[in-house]
This record gives sequence, C-alpha cells and structure tokens, in this order.
Amino acid sequence: MKFEPEKKYRILRGISWVCRLIGTVIVVVPTVFCVVGYFAGFVAANQIGVRQLGLGDLMLSPFVLLSVFVCLFIIAVPFFAFGELIMVFLDIEEHARVTRYESKRASELLAAMRRA
Repeated sequence: MKFEPEKKYRILRGISWVCRLIGTVIVVVPTVFCVVGYFAGFVAANQIGVRQLGLGDLMLSPFVLLSVFVCLFIIAVPFFAFGELIMVFLDIEEHARVTRYESKRASELLAAMRRA
C-alpha cells in the first residue's frame, strides 16, 4: 500500500502557475508581435518608402529583433525561476511528509515483529 499525500498549499501552487504563465506571456506575445512586425516591415518599407526616411533599416534589422528576444528572456526568466522555486519547496515538503509516514510505518512494523 503506497502512501499518497494530500496536495497542500493550493494557493502557493496557484501562485507558481501564475508566475510561469506570466513568464510565458512575456515571451510569447511580444515574440509574435516582433515576427509579424518584421514581415510587415518589409511591406511597409516598400509601400511607404520608410527606407528613404532612414527608419527601414532599423525596423528590419535582425540585430534589433535579436536584442528584443534577449531582453524578453532576461525579463521572463525570473518569473519562471520563482514559479519553479515554489514548486521545489512544495515538493521537498511533500517528500518530507511521505518520508515521515514511511518511517513511522516501518517503525510500527519493526515493533510488531519484535513482539511476535
């Protein structure tokens, strides 16, 4: 018979989930906008003449997109890390409860064997 501990600390689990969701949104939404904007920039540069203003090269620069992606990941990593840190602490606590239960059960079995 395996001990299945109850899931405790639902609020902390929710906070962890929200932190990971925020980190995902921080990365995904601006990335989609950057990619769409990058390809829309080609069209706009040709139709509006943005290159004549000197802005087209900046809009279409892969370096600008790469720097945006790097900044997004730098911002998003702490959210992911905090969410995962909460889950690590919860897993340690759950493991301690299982170990305490198994230890108590083993000591009871040993005491029963000594009596027999």
